Amino acid sequence: MKKLNTNFFIDLEKVDPNFDFCSDKISGIAQIAVEKKVDETRNCPKQEQWEDYWSEIKSNKNKTPTFFNKKDDNLDKKEVFRYQGKFIESSNKSLASDCAHEIIKNVLDYIDVDFSSVVELGCGNGHNLDYIKSLNKFDSINGCDFSPSAVSIIKQKGFGGFEFDMKRPSLSYLNENKLNNKDTIFFTSGSMEQLGAQWDSLFTFFSDSNINYIFHIEPILELYSDSRLESLASSFHQKKNYLTGYFSFLRAQSKFNISYSKTDFGTLYDQGFNVVILKR
Repeated sequence: MKKLNTNFFIDLEKVDPNFDFCSDKISGIAQIAVEKKVDETRNCPKQEQWEDYWSEIKSNKNKTPTFFNKKDDNLDKKEVFRYQGKFIESSNKSLASDCAHEIIKNVLDYIDVDFSSVVELGCGNGHNLDYIKSLNKFDSINGCDFSPSAVSIIKQKGFGGFEFDMKRPSLSYLNENKLNNKDTIFFTSGSMEQLGAQWDSLFTFFSDSNINYIFHIEPILELYSDSRLESLASSFHQKKNYLTGYFSFLRAQSKFNISYSKTDFGTLYDQGFNVVILKR
């Protein structure tokens, strides 16, 4: 397993040159907000709740998912994020999605392989696919999700789309559409987090495919430090029953070579932008 530097795939000053570290007062309010959230948080949403969510997003035609905007009323109108172990504030309301997009670009540049197709597993409303289209790197851009509304959104945008359940994955669509080959790259962004400990079938799916590269942009429990701020994020992660055990498993498996980088940029409550790259 190859460890890359922290924030290897993101330079926040390039994405938002105007961000600033929070004052002690705002940082204190933010920490209290996180502590409250951790205390109140329960499990992640169920499948039917996600379908309701993406159906509403479809109706409102939101460009980016509203769950990126994790605010607290006590912080007034400030957009507070986390970076380098501290709270930061930004006037860019789309900073989280902009960072995800920048990471995607930098990961593709790092891998430095010409792929003809890309598939996002758990694509939501397709904001990552919109960004990937702007890169002009792929002939075929595809997304899948277990929500029919999410799939409908990306099909309306002109992308290839299909329903896909990460807990019961199938290669049938990929085989039928000639996407199950070395010219295709898979990725996830904030979607595997919803699997909790039920990622076994998806890894088997990866292993059984003919795909040589997969990358993840996800919260990784094992990468949180024991600092107060990250300990709270770790507690939030565990209360939500987010992805667990996968990173430790990757250390031991032999199907793929693994590279990874901790990203300490995050939303108010967690750091879901760590990068893990699987190479067959």
